[in-house]
Amino acid sequence: MLSQKKMKKILLGAFLLSATCYGQAAFAQQTDLPQQEVQQEEKFSETELKQFLQANTKVTTIQKEGQQTMLKLIEEANLDVEQFNKFAQAQREQKLGDIGATPEQLAAFDKAAQQIVEIQPAVKENVKKAIEEEGLTEDKYKAIVTAYQQDETVKAKVHELMAR
Repeated sequence: MLSQKKMKKILLGAFLLSATCYGQAAFAQQTDLPQQEVQQEEKFSETELKQFLQANTKVTTIQKEGQQTMLKLIEEANLDVEQFNKFAQAQREQKLGDIGATPEQLAAFDKAAQQIVEIQPAVKENVKKAIEEEGLTEDKYKAIVTAYQQDETVKAKVHELMAR
């Protein structure tokens, strides 16, 4: 089983890689959000919160499987997570040539990074399906995640439902 620390490193690497490929578009979308939408309080029914919990369980499993696949790809490239993350960070900063990696390491990184980018749409699609199977839209799921992180009342309701 993968340690929590190793999983976090994989997530960081995948995030950095994603940011390299999609960061500019995502940032542009985020900055275009109206301020009132960010501050809007939304009420969620108990049913929606139960659906969220069920969907979240599935989403977590899908994400862990994706992380394990990414780790396998990194290891198959004879890299460790720390090296991969270092290369991904350097690529994002357009300084890949400055990190002192061998051509073989760079080729291995490129291959692993490309494979990781290729599996991400499938993981995203599986997450979307899992959310929808529980009767939620992606937007509703994301709204509940945001509310859970920012609203103590929503967090308390979710914890209460988890305890049942």
